[in-house]
Amino acid sequence: MWRHESHTLANMLALYLRLAILILPFLGNLLSSHVPQPVSYFLTVFPNLVIFYLGFWFYNYLTMLMIYQFNWPRLRQDYIIVLGDGLLDGDRVSPLLGQRIWTNVK
Repeated sequence: MWRHESHTLANMLALYLRLAILILPFLGNLLSSHVPQPVSYFLTVFPNLVIFYLGFWFYNYLTMLMIYQFNWPRLRQDYIIVLGDGLLDGDRVSPLLGQRIWTNVK
């Protein structure tokens, strides 16, 4: 993966975040006697909060997968709802929605 992508900051933010999560608790323990108490507290608590946040969303993702496995949608639907796209002026279909709508007109 490293060879196939450019090494811009945007592409490497996830790598930096993962390294920070791994290194900050150890760094906080090493520097706890040399830095002020609030900084030491931040270096200890921040990685734990990030890990809890990611774990929470991973749990939600797994829960939604389980719900979808037991709730199969009908394959022959009368209509679909496209989220994130609406009508222009309340009556015209936007180009993005028009591309997504599939009609069965003969």
